[in-house]
Amino acid sequence: MRIYPPFLVSIAAVCLLSCREASVETSSDKAEFEIATDSDTLVLSFRYLGGQIDTEGAPPLLRIYGDGRVLVHRVTGSRAPGDYALQLTHDELMGLLGSLADKGVFTVTTDDLRSESTDSPPQATAAISDATTTEITVHLKRFSPPGQPAVSPFDYTFRWYALQQSAQHRPDSQILRDLAAAERELLQLTQRDDLEKL
Repeated sequence: MRIYPPFLVSIAAVCLLSCREASVETSSDKAEFEIATDSDTLVLSFRYLGGQIDTEGAPPLLRIYGDGRVLVHRVTGSRAPGDYALQLTHDELMGLLGSLADKGVFTVTTDDLRSESTDSPPQATAAISDATTTEITVHLKRFSPPGQPAVSPFDYTFRWYALQQSAQHRPDSQILRDLAAAERELLQLTQRDDLEKL
């Protein structure tokens, strides 16, 4: 998959710190990454922007820290609103991040998505005019896309409007199907039976 310089549009790769490329390269066909494992470092956040439920000023729906601690915030108007927490093992956390990387969450670009279909972009379709924008932000100590130099630190934000609907409207797009599956994977964390109310 092509990797583009950081930019801010519907999908953004944002270097929040002083990003630099390491000299070490990988020949693996899988992405490789390293995370901070302390309880204070936010590794991933997931939120919805816009739509019919007011999320302005609210914490992200999901925050995952380096030690595996997960904080879930359900806004007023959603099922069982409030704040919850659960604990992932290190293996669970690394497995989740690896799955998201495999689905393209850390590397996909606007051009990648638009090249998948010649249909009108989902923003122009009336059928999904009240949908939300999905935003997933990841903070890694190091990230190596398959066969490319490592970037350290690596901070990346993915945004796309009406992701689930876009995947349904573009069944020919493997990228959109993968990204929609990644979003559902994160949503499953917000519904787990072991969530504890704070």
